[in-house]
Amino acid sequence: MQNSEDQDTSTNLSLVSPHLPHNGKDLSRSLSLGKTSWNTVPILIALGVIITAIFLLDFLTPLGISISFLYVVAMLMTAWLPGFLAPIVTASLCTAFTLIVPALTASSFSGSLWMVLLNRGLTIAVVWIVAGVILNRRHAEETLISLIQGSPVGEILIDSAGSIRVMNRQAEDLFGYEGDEWAGMAVEELVPKQFRTEFRKIRTDGITAPMDRPSRHGRPLVARRKDGTGFPIEMSVTSTITPSGKGLLLSIVSVRERQAAQEQLRIHAKQQSVVADLGQFALEVSDLDDILNQAVQRMAETLEVEFGKILELSPDGKEFRLRAGVGWREGLVGDATVGAELNSQVGFTLASQGSVIVEELGSESRFSGPRLLLDHGIVSGMSCVIAGRPGSLCGVLGAHTLKKRRFSDDDVHFLEAIANVVGQSVQRFNAEAERMRSEDQLRRSRDMFFNLIQNNPFGVYLVDSEFRLSQVSAGAQKVFSTINPAIGRDFAEVLRILWPEPFAAQVIERFRHTLATGESYRSIDTTEARNDTTEIESYDWKIERVTLPDGQCGVVCYFYDMTERVRHEQEIHLLKSELETRYWSGRMN
Repeated sequence: MQNSEDQDTSTNLSLVSPHLPHNGKDLSRSLSLGKTSWNTVPILIALGVIITAIFLLDFLTPLGISISFLYVVAMLMTAWLPGFLAPIVTASLCTAFTLIVPALTASSFSGSLWMVLLNRGLTIAVVWIVAGVILNRRHAEETLISLIQGSPVGEILIDSAGSIRVMNRQAEDLFGYEGDEWAGMAVEELVPKQFRTEFRKIRTDGITAPMDRPSRHGRPLVARRKDGTGFPIEMSVTSTITPSGKGLLLSIVSVRERQAAQEQLRIHAKQQSVVADLGQFALEVSDLDDILNQAVQRMAETLEVEFGKILELSPDGKEFRLRAGVGWREGLVGDATVGAELNSQVGFTLASQGSVIVEELGSESRFSGPRLLLDHGIVSGMSCVIAGRPGSLCGVLGAHTLKKRRFSDDDVHFLEAIANVVGQSVQRFNAEAERMRSEDQLRRSRDMFFNLIQNNPFGVYLVDSEFRLSQVSAGAQKVFSTINPAIGRDFAEVLRILWPEPFAAQVIERFRHTLATGESYRSIDTTEARNDTTEIESYDWKIERVTLPDGQCGVVCYFYDMTERVRHEQEIHLLKSELETRYWSGRMN
């Protein structure tokens, strides 16, 4: 095992100071501790340079060519920046720059403007989808860190290299560290030198398989405090999967405190199991009401309280509706409402944006009990907020009893963990609804794109990125009438059926060149004998590369059938020649 200065300290999991509030209020701030200033500043500089370079490249490139998709690279870089603000600000900048370029250069563009706007709309959609993925990852990190910080025993999270990533307050008290002095150090430094080889083996084995090692060959393990003194501990080593990869969660308790904490550990383990089971249940169920009902029921059973509730905040923020609950009189769940005023427990909880504990509602001086609680004889209770989208709240989770009770920190943390699962489920369902709306919008855009081609009365057809005939307009059906089926067929094969060599090979090369380079081509007068009908036809045609709704490139061909016009011109020319011949013959006679 190398020393801490030799360890690879790069990780996507943030380093968190456990001295921050445990109610989740400052989690977005705690996540930023994982990115040191010397690591963040170069990323910010590189991000600014990349966005500027893409903007200039997009500005200098012809408007018909899609360069703005490179903004996705800038979005991916924000995954290494702390907090929720970086992805949102970067996505907003990319959106603004994507729209500014066509606004500044539209006057010099001679192609299809709506196609450019469609391409850029797709770019903006992809940018915000990437931003959503990054923000969801932030929420996953928040959940993991909140569980670690809520543990009643010392918890240390290390990565696969053995570097410490998270140490909660209980572990800091055991080992004598303050703040984030432990950040990035090797976990072996917490063990006396004579025991490091054995501890390194425990850590290595733990990466490959979950295990529980409460003692070292029947004797307690020995740990080393910051001041160098040793003390006996019992340690549980558990393999875990974090957003940044494999890691180990070390649960540490002093042997001297084991007996006093044993009951707390049992309760906490049960609560964690309930939270984990509820999280798994929330991932498997497709009905949000089922998740809310299951959450409030398991919470009430685990805390052994008579009443549990989930109150949903109305869109105007003036009242709450009893969305789910247990213990309440029949007919109240789904219909009962509670005001959001500060003089009620739920209103006070919403304003504090944290957990609120009430030991005796009748003697509470901070607020008065709402009618819903008083009518049921509620005495004690606790409540916490349910987070919605980043920076907003969607409701309150509460537990209440008919007898006076003092809720422990474990109970509060369990309530907050349940609220986190409920909040993430609400966010997931909202995100799923938003995703379905986005997909429906993209589908409508795709259908509109192809309908514009298929129902066009003029000659238009589309060749996709795999060089297949994708769409044919109504005005172009006659050209491909002898080929069945034509749609989805290899375009080179189609051309060789329609036209003889070497003309077919020349046209195939023109299309492939435009697809590969984006260079357009036009022929104002092409007259050739068809291969399938032997008729001589004349066309004025033009091809351009376009970006399809799926993000791939294709080639669209616009053509005008001049066969009839050329035939009429030839007939007029023959009549004119005949008239001239007769005229001069008459003069000579």
